[in-house]
Parts: sequence; structure tokens; C-alpha cells
Amino acid sequence: GIFKMEQEDEIKQFNQLILNAQCQATRDVQIQEKKQIQADLAEEEKRLDIMMDKQYNKALKRANKIDELRKEQRIRGRQQICNQIQERLESKLIQDHQKEQERLRIEENQKRMKQEDLKA
Repeated sequence: GIFKMEQEDEIKQFNQLILNAQCQATRDVQIQEKKQIQADLAEEEKRLDIMMDKQYNKALKRANKIDELRKEQRIRGRQQICNQIQERLESKLIQDHQKEQERLRIEENQKRMKQEDLKA
């Protein structure tokens, strides 16, 4: 009977060792999986960060482009206003010149008429 009891004890110990080994293996697998999941998460986060950066940079470029366009529009607008003022000035100068010419012609005519009156 003692031999059988010893054998059973050995079997129990052996079974315990196997169980421990299995538990350890399972734990190792779980730790490995956890590490893998963390690595995957970190990778995904990095990918999202890069995407966000790209989106941000794109948005920034777009905003800068819009600013540039607005600046150009303002400059063009100012240029147009300057051109209009210039045109008005030139047109006024031409009108003034024409009025002056007209006034001189009228004066000439009046002088001539006076002289003709004197002759007559």
C-alpha cells in the first residue's frame, strides 16, 4: 500500500508540475498578447498622430492659401481703386484742358468780333 501511495503522490506532483507549466505557458501567452496589443495600439496611435499632423498641415496650408488669396484680392482691389482714381484724374484734366481751350477760342472770337466792329 505504501508503494501505491508514493506512486499516487508522485503522480499528483507530476500533475501539479504539468498544471504549473500550463499555467505559466498560458500566462506567457497572455503577456505576449498584451504586449502585442499595446504595440498595436501604440502603432495605431502613431498612425493617427501622423494622420492628424497631415490633416493639420493641410488645413494650415489651406488657411495660408486663403490668406494669400485675400491679400491678393485686397491688393487688386486697391490697385483697381488707384486705377479708377487715376482715370478720373486724367479724365478731369482732359475736361479742364478742353474747357480752357473752349474759353480761349471764345475769347479769340470776341477779340476778332471787336476788331471787326472797330473796322466797320
